[in-house]
Amino acid sequence: MAVWCRLAGPVEVRVRGEFADIGTPRQRCVLAVLLMEPNSVVAVSSLIDRVWGDDPPASVRNTLYAHIARLRRALGPEMEIIRRSGGYLLSVDQSAVDIHRFRQLVTRARAAGDEEASSLYGYALELWQGTPLADVTGDWATHTRAALVNEWAAAVLERNALELRLGRHAALLPELRALLAERPLDERLAAQFMVAAYRSGCPAEALAMFTDIKTRLADELGADPSPELRRTHSLILRDDPSLGTSKPVTAPVPAELLMDIPDFTGRTFEVDLLCRALAKPGPVRMVAINGPGGIGKSTLAIHAAHRLRSEFPDGQLYVDLQGATAGLAPLTPGEVLDRWLHTLGDDVGHVHVSEAAGRFRSLVAGRKLLVVLDNALDAAQVRPLLPASPGCAVLITSRRALTTLAGAEHVSLDVLSEESAVALLAPAERVAAEPAEARAIVGLCGLLPLAVRIAGARLAVRPHWSLADLAARLADSRKRLDELQVADLAVRAGFAIGYEGLSAEAARLFRLIGLLDGPDFGVRIAAALVDGGDVEELLYEIVDAQLLGSPAPGRFRMHDLIRLYAREFPAPEDARQRAFHAYLADARQASVLLHPSSTRRLPQCSVEPSLTTSAEAISWVDTERANLVATVHQAAPADAIALAAALFRPFDIRGHWTDLIVLLRLAATSARSLGDAAAEAQSKEDMAYVYGRSGQYAEAIAAVGEAMAIYQESGDTTGEASCLDILGRDYMQLRRYSEAVECLTKALRISRTAGHRRGEARVLNTLGLAYQRMGQLAEAITCHTDCLEIDRDLENRYGQGVAYANLGWAHLRAGRAGEAIGHHTDGLTIAREVGDRYLEAEALWGLGQAQHALGQGARATWDQAITILHELGLLSTAEAGKLVAQSVPDTPEIIVRST
Repeated sequence: MAVWCRLAGPVEVRVRGEFADIGTPRQRCVLAVLLMEPNSVVAVSSLIDRVWGDDPPASVRNTLYAHIARLRRALGPEMEIIRRSGGYLLSVDQSAVDIHRFRQLVTRARAAGDEEASSLYGYALELWQGTPLADVTGDWATHTRAALVNEWAAAVLERNALELRLGRHAALLPELRALLAERPLDERLAAQFMVAAYRSGCPAEALAMFTDIKTRLADELGADPSPELRRTHSLILRDDPSLGTSKPVTAPVPAELLMDIPDFTGRTFEVDLLCRALAKPGPVRMVAINGPGGIGKSTLAIHAAHRLRSEFPDGQLYVDLQGATAGLAPLTPGEVLDRWLHTLGDDVGHVHVSEAAGRFRSLVAGRKLLVVLDNALDAAQVRPLLPASPGCAVLITSRRALTTLAGAEHVSLDVLSEESAVALLAPAERVAAEPAEARAIVGLCGLLPLAVRIAGARLAVRPHWSLADLAARLADSRKRLDELQVADLAVRAGFAIGYEGLSAEAARLFRLIGLLDGPDFGVRIAAALVDGGDVEELLYEIVDAQLLGSPAPGRFRMHDLIRLYAREFPAPEDARQRAFHAYLADARQASVLLHPSSTRRLPQCSVEPSLTTSAEAISWVDTERANLVATVHQAAPADAIALAAALFRPFDIRGHWTDLIVLLRLAATSARSLGDAAAEAQSKEDMAYVYGRSGQYAEAIAAVGEAMAIYQESGDTTGEASCLDILGRDYMQLRRYSEAVECLTKALRISRTAGHRRGEARVLNTLGLAYQRMGQLAEAITCHTDCLEIDRDLENRYGQGVAYANLGWAHLRAGRAGEAIGHHTDGLTIAREVGDRYLEAEALWGLGQAQHALGQGARATWDQAITILHELGLLSTAEAGKLVAQSVPDTPEIIVRST
């Protein structure tokens, strides 16, 4: 279901599996009012009355309109809030709102036969996840909440009466006990409990309940028990035959589930998915949960199974198949079936596994039974243990994805969210005292549930420890796995099971992958680690052992804690160097493909690159960005300089400026450690350029000053001119125009004297921009035209794209919008050709301005530019939304700076 709305609990909306941000409690109340009456017009006056009550603020209508606007953005096209005469209508399928779905199911149950009604009541009551409208306040919410609770209570009583009529008193008894703990004065519940206890062979407990509620009624309400409750009491006292069930259940009702985890945290989406999948009517429902050790598969399965108990009144079978238990052999299907046949009352002794499986299927035929197969080794271990009755369901956990199980749905479990991990770590008051430290701990645990639970256990038994104490101990990566063990729980042990099952070749590759620091990697890098060969099959063997993840075809990632485990084994450093050279070869090739006319000297590399087109280069840069930064951090000084130099143009063209600054700082530090003045100056010059591109002018001026000092000391006039060009641009952005022109004129003179035409073109471009800012448009056009001619001679497509864009802006400012359109169109074509997304956005914005000046439609053009700037991180979501909402959007500061 694309949309799911919850009112029976905290107000929530999930759109395509993601929770929508529905805002403040008041805004949630607006949404709740509309959801209570879906597809119907709710008058504005009614909305105001229900949300704000008797004392709304003077500006309440404007506030309401703002709430509606924000909800529309949050909900998207799947749920439309439509303005109708006098009010608003929320368009949504009623079945997608839990309260309305509950009512539909209860209505169907009241008209159905007993067995179908039992299932329908179960589905309906499962929708309730706590107090209705739990996070909404006000009179309307209070009254609505009370009415909804009454609806729920009525359905509960109807369901209980039905289950008692069907003879399912034993399965119902624990739930009645829990309900009475919450509603201790509900006499109807008490009467049902007394009947269920009596039928289950516990008449003393039934009579004790009557005494207890009689006392409570007298003490708290000054009332006597109702006639119905007194009559039930009398029937039990005389052991009246009328209390017997009309459909006695003679078969044993197993209840083998392990205890639910009291502090179960998070996994809301997965729990809901499991409950829906296992409770829906039809043939045997089967869900298999897979994931690495410590990810919480068993905990999730047990929790979901407890949630589903009411759906399976004939019992729950559980077995740990020991397929992932160190030191224990996996159970055979025969061993499990022998145990189950005994549990179900069939003591025939040991028989062949196929006969035992048949007897098991016969015993559970026609029953509603939940089977939990925990820690399965493989599909062959599971198949003989599957029931065939349509009323049954099977929940399996396994490290490997059991893809050969026909008819099974598969759930791959990932780590917790940070919020859920922090909630699991320690009590809320302890976390509130040190929130940053709590986040640090769960981060060092890699959000792995087992690791977080162990960390929490260590805190629980050491109340004198602060969270900062534990965070400091975990921060030492060499000792982290030692810290993550307590009593019989250890993160390392879970990883060892997977590792010991690998082939020798896969185990070697696993150890080598541990050398890498990046968040993920591709097949090419894995092949480099082992010095060539086909490694894809080995990678997927490691994936099947849950020691690697595969988020996309051909891409792999290793959890931080598993990486630490891999590094406990010896591995040759030359493998890391081979991976480095594979990255360097492709970085060098990406620079050539994306900026073929660049005069920048690139480092040599003997490894053959894998990239052949600019489109491949763009995809590679965007995909490998974080891995490349990690590789530079790991590299030796000379290697760090080389890789940063090769990545300068690709990262700049793709707008990855924050990462590029990090690389250049590392390169400058490395160059200084080696005494390489030229490399240090180049790194600082590049750093100044990138600072200026991202609007950090003080940092840019400082960096360019350091670079220029090195160039001047070494007599490098070309480098000096390049620095003057950067400095002139920075002064221009700071509106220090005379200083800018002075710097740029000097740079132009140096470039021409040295015969450095690429440098001359670059300086002419910057000087033209300065003249534009000063209003000297004729001089600006001359500079940009001369720049374009030089870049044509040099076949510098990127430089031509920049020159066209700047000519477009100059002509637009001179009132020649028609000419501006032509120049911006040419610039846009080149920007897309070379893959420079920022240049593309700049050309689109200028084109939109020119179209608007001519009275043409410019909205779509501007919106394309806004989308690119947002994707590059140069506009926040709020800034992008503001520009989209404006009929003629303000020019973003990033483009103002560039043009």
